[in-house]
Amino acid sequence: MATKLILHIEVSDKEPVFRLHMLSEAIEEQITQKMGGTTIIHIDPINKEYPKYEAIAQAREEIISEDKRANSFHELRIVGCRANKCNVVFDIALEEDADEQETYDIIRSIREKFKIRFPEMKTVIKAEAKYAYNL
Repeated sequence: MATKLILHIEVSDKEPVFRLHMLSEAIEEQITQKMGGTTIIHIDPINKEYPKYEAIAQAREEIISEDKRANSFHELRIVGCRANKCNVVFDIALEEDADEQETYDIIRSIREKFKIRFPEMKTVIKAEAKYAYNL
């Protein structure tokens, strides 16, 4: 059975898309040559210059680490900022056996805790499972 490896690379949102695409292809090729199988690189553009980026990143880590149903998280995008309101977007990886209701409950719980810390933010969470919700 061939190995399939999917990696996420966080990069500055200021980098040119074409350059990042070429970079991801070069990394995919190098890993595939060394390990065999299939490698897919997903580029996650982030803006660490946003004034609350570090506070938001820390809150995300704390909130998600409290919920044992979430295995990990990645990508943190802060988009659509206007009048001091922004959308915070990130992904979480859940246990493989999380069904639709449990996925919904986990996302809602994380979103509610996040809203307490950052009431001006709308949180969009995608679960790397069968289901995803924008709440």
